[in-house]
Amino acid sequence: MTLHIPRPLPRAIVQLRERVTRQERTAARALLHGLPDELVYAAMGAWIKRRGTVEVLPNAEHIDGVESNRRLVAANRWAREFASELRATGLPLDRDDDDLASFARVAADECARILAQAETGEVFKVRDGSRFVRRPRYVFEAWLRAEEAGIVAPIHELDEHQRAYVVRRLGDEKFWRGRLKRRVTGVLEHAYVCLGEVRRKRSAYLSDPTYRRLRARQRRNQRMLAAAEATNESGYTATLEALSQRSVSNPAIRRTELMVRARGMEEVAKAAGLSAWFVTLTAPSKYHPSSWKYGAPVWRGNLSRQARRQFVTRQWHRAISTFRTAGLAAFPVPREVRGSPDCSPRFTARDVQDYLCTLWARARAQFKKHGITPFGIRVTEPHHDGCPHWHLLLWVAKDRATKMLAILRAKALEEDGTEAGAAEHRMTVEEIDPRKGSAVGYISKYLAKNIDGHRMDTDDESGLSAEHGADRVAKWASNHRIRQFQTLGTPPVTVWRELRRADLFASENEIMLRALHRAADLGDFADFMRGWCAIGSGYKVTFEYEQEPCPESGEQVLPSNRFGEPVLRRAAVVVRERVMCGRRMVLGEVIERVQTKLHSWIIDWGRTKELAQDSQRQQVDVFQRSGAAASTWTCVNNCNQPEATTREVARLERQNADSAATWRRDLHLALAGGTWDRAGRWRSVPASGPAIADSPGNSPPRTPPDRPRPSPH
Repeated sequence: MTLHIPRPLPRAIVQLRERVTRQERTAARALLHGLPDELVYAAMGAWIKRRGTVEVLPNAEHIDGVESNRRLVAANRWAREFASELRATGLPLDRDDDDLASFARVAADECARILAQAETGEVFKVRDGSRFVRRPRYVFEAWLRAEEAGIVAPIHELDEHQRAYVVRRLGDEKFWRGRLKRRVTGVLEHAYVCLGEVRRKRSAYLSDPTYRRLRARQRRNQRMLAAAEATNESGYTATLEALSQRSVSNPAIRRTELMVRARGMEEVAKAAGLSAWFVTLTAPSKYHPSSWKYGAPVWRGNLSRQARRQFVTRQWHRAISTFRTAGLAAFPVPREVRGSPDCSPRFTARDVQDYLCTLWARARAQFKKHGITPFGIRVTEPHHDGCPHWHLLLWVAKDRATKMLAILRAKALEEDGTEAGAAEHRMTVEEIDPRKGSAVGYISKYLAKNIDGHRMDTDDESGLSAEHGADRVAKWASNHRIRQFQTLGTPPVTVWRELRRADLFASENEIMLRALHRAADLGDFADFMRGWCAIGSGYKVTFEYEQEPCPESGEQVLPSNRFGEPVLRRAAVVVRERVMCGRRMVLGEVIERVQTKLHSWIIDWGRTKELAQDSQRQQVDVFQRSGAAASTWTCVNNCNQPEATTREVARLERQNADSAATWRRDLHLALAGGTWDRAGRWRSVPASGPAIADSPGNSPPRTPPDRPRPSPH
């Protein structure tokens, strides 16, 4: 057998390939303009995989040049479609959080001006296409502005209550800033998932750019809480950071509370003779972005070319056999069964969570029909590729366990239940044997793994340290707005937390709430569950909300926020009687009451103090001398230095922000209004912006700008 060794290419051919490669990559980066640099870097990696090797000299030893051009066209088409889909969101994806705050301030002021003009009903000058007309302003214009920015859904997709909720907030800077941060982070994270950046060998659970951005937000929030001080009516003062460490915002306290509640459930279950089951629910393979073991099409290079070709061939022949069995002549290949290297994830982590919630809701409805009443705790955690799955610790009567598991398995296999591995991996069940260990010990691993990594060495799913893995999981849940832990079939934890605030010995008139209050004060969740069941179905434990006198009538009403909406602030835990009103069950008068709000707090956010300190620090001269040694011929008065007040500093900040916004609008109008030609004549160009003007003052310049002069060099 003769070993064939390819001849090296001439140096001129190698240099030509390198030059062509640089030109092609420069053109590909131009297709991705307007995206963040880190996303462009990741997208270029995917483009290079699709492009392959540049072939300039086709012969028997090299790939045909036609195939090379075909790959180049396909890679550029993918880059163009990838960038266009992201730009179609209308979001400023290339801006950081500070720039998003500035963008939100300008957009909120613009919408507030439109809403104020629409309320007056007067006629204003508005740009309509390429011309300006005089007409009234409408609230719908502000909605269109927010919809173009990508922070609200189309108006026809929302009901009347949701529309009113959004309209009241269109002119609010805080609303814009929060929606922009949430949407921008979510869209970018899904783009990184589509590029294969979220997996065990790259960045587990969520991408590194998103993790760094969320970490920066957390540090900024911690600085804000450390600067804010809360003072109650007795004069006690503490920072919000110190107060937050005494609540469930502290990971250690949150983990301890979950362990206490799980321990109480286990004690009640043992006393009732219930069996414990540990169930894991996983979504179908089409929901998994890059997990080969779940059968998802892996297209991002983490498998060899031969493995990808085998998978595509297997999917192709399976689809053909299914189609021929149906007796059809033609064979269209849907995207779901292509398994091609160009398919990308169609579902986000939030979509998978919604699927699992729907699955559990349908199973719970079947439980009610068959008289099955399980209770327990649910933990949501992600796979290394960011796809969530559920761990359920359930206690149920022994004679109902088989039926409960059958219902869960049937619901888990309703969607794509015939795919390979579905019966084995879609739902796994393990019965907890009390002789081998307690159920709480079994679930404690998953609680610690998803909170703070307490007493754990490494995270097996990602290969990271336990603390780092838990931090990434917490950021993943925050980014996708996923609830990590939830108890099922137990009393509400808010009543437990509110009763723990109140002093057990301060109230002597408790009768129905005494057992609940004592159990909450002692931290005994088992007694709390027993006391909750002892109250009976004729009564309901609920909350009484804080009220304040109305300025007009003087009657007690709920306080309202800056949008005029009522605010529910819990003040007490009460027991109300259930009474029939026609065919409806309503709540009657308060029978028993426990005051849980004991203090009224005033919060000083520390912003005014920081502004005053900064202004004083900027005005202090480094060389402060007096007498003959005093500095002369300066713009600073060395005798009496004025002290800038907080109001003045705030006014200057607002003035600078408005000036920047006006400059951006004028620049946009100047660019869209016309241009200088080579002959030195000003050519007006019709405006190509939206049909609705940014503001009534956005009229085109009356005179053209100064003509740029050629450089003498």
